[in-house]
Amino acid sequence: MKAPTGWRTMRLAALVGVLVSALTTAHADGTATSPDAARVLADLQAARSKQTAEGRNAAKRLNALGDSAYRRQDYEVAYKAYSNSYPNFPTSYAYLMSADAQWRSLVQFQRKRAVQESSATAACLEASGRFIHGMKMDLAQHYEVGLALASEERDKQLLKSPMFSRARESFTCLQTVAKELEALPANSCVDIGRVQQCLGEPLLK
Repeated sequence: MKAPTGWRTMRLAALVGVLVSALTTAHADGTATSPDAARVLADLQAARSKQTAEGRNAAKRLNALGDSAYRRQDYEVAYKAYSNSYPNFPTSYAYLMSADAQWRSLVQFQRKRAVQESSATAACLEASGRFIHGMKMDLAQHYEVGLALASEERDKQLLKSPMFSRARESFTCLQTVAKELEALPANSCVDIGRVQQCLGEPLLK
């Protein structure tokens, strides 16, 4: 019997809606911005007047906690720390690291299930329409927002860093995975190895 399609590492409130159609804005490099990412970016822009030095410091502390957990390979804790920094002071670093940590958390969880369960079928993560929708939403609201913020912040050190390049590659690869999943027959399993390949080695050592 296959496992339930829900998976605990997705923390998206709008997991069951429908994607808004049509592309609306563009990144500085000319690539299209999805409506979901554009909405998040608009909300961040509207909230900028409320940002404070105290909030910036709180975000730095949370990102440091995220880095520590990430290096321990406690990816779910890392994801929570990075994402909790957003309301205080959103940064491209936090968005990109939270995106990476969340997907590593999923891979980690599924690997553990595969060991604990008595058969490979029992550890199957079903590639349902709901999962694919959630995946697209997550890629837009984390990776895509992080990449857009990086262009906006114009942090040359970040933009030229291996971490940024790797995050962009992972985003593109995971987008391809989402498209591949859409083409699979119903009740197919997500290829966790394929997701792992997109992520590659951890961004932080």
